[in-house]
Amino acid sequence: KKIAFAGHDPASAPLDAQLLARFGLDAPLPPAAQASLDADLVQAHCGMLPASAVGPMALAQRARDFTLAKHARSVAKPARGPRSVVIAGAGHARTDRGAPWHVHRAEPALRQLSFAFVETTDSTEKAPPYDAVWFTPVANEDDHCKDFGAPKEPGGA
Repeated sequence: KKIAFAGHDPASAPLDAQLLARFGLDAPLPPAAQASLDADLVQAHCGMLPASAVGPMALAQRARDFTLAKHARSVAKPARGPRSVVIAGAGHARTDRGAPWHVHRAEPALRQLSFAFVETTDSTEKAPPYDAVWFTPVANEDDHCKDFGAPKEPGGA
């Protein structure tokens, strides 16, 4: 939150090295993964996210992913079974940039499985970056961007 709320622009001034390391931001994402993260953030905000906000929001997303990975890895390994199970949104479960990417970066030999439920209307859609995908029908056909940015009714949420 500190990174996002400060409105940090990574291009203008580098963050403190200790803060970067603390949130797993000391290594950049592969360029394709960074580009897809940026695009996903813009799309999730109905194309209305100012360009100046994309960098700080991407850093905040990456910090959340790192924190999920750090806590998953901090659990003591039991004699049998998985060390931990993380239930998170599909973006955080991506193997190319989410928590699994951070786990692999820290412990390359650690076995992990990333599973996602992905809504689709096209059964031939290319599988996104997960170890396993369960394609589901779209649960809600409402256009969530239709009223994005529109003035709210007085007293409305």
